[in-house]
Amino acid sequence: SASDPKRTLLKRWQRNCLRSSIGNYDAASMLKRRNYQLGVPAVFLTSIVGTSVFATLGTKVETYIQIIVGIISVLAAVLGALQTFLKWGELSSKHQAAAAEFNALKRYIDQILACHAAGDPIQDTQIDYVRTQMDMLARDTPELPNSIWIAARKKIPTEQERNLLNESAGRSA
Repeated sequence: SASDPKRTLLKRWQRNCLRSSIGNYDAASMLKRRNYQLGVPAVFLTSIVGTSVFATLGTKVETYIQIIVGIISVLAAVLGALQTFLKWGELSSKHQAAAAEFNALKRYIDQILACHAAGDPIQDTQIDYVRTQMDMLARDTPELPNSIWIAARKKIPTEQERNLLNESAGRSA
């Protein structure tokens, strides 16, 4: 029944797993984009420097060209160093893995709730397992940026949040 406290708890955890999954997928996408935004220019600039140096071997080159190539070389090195320091590619992979873990736990909760709807009681061991998994994920997964968590909450609102949104939409209409 809707007033079953175990079912209510699992429904809340189910929603949080879905929000966390969405948030982690969004964070992974954002970080992947950022990683490319640093990486592609670094590779492009490095190839320009390499080509320029190779093309000018054994020839006298104007000083201003040497300075331009030097600046491009430094810029490429800075972009490469930033990419290594920020580790956006690695962090993107961690968020991707976290999203998959939250999805797997949500599916397990879906299964418990479906069996419960078919008449099976929700076991304390099932609740304990879900709590333990959620605790582990909270400890071991990277923290979501606040803006991404807020966006995930808006995508999957609680009943109370949905009602508040509907009320405010009705007032502004």
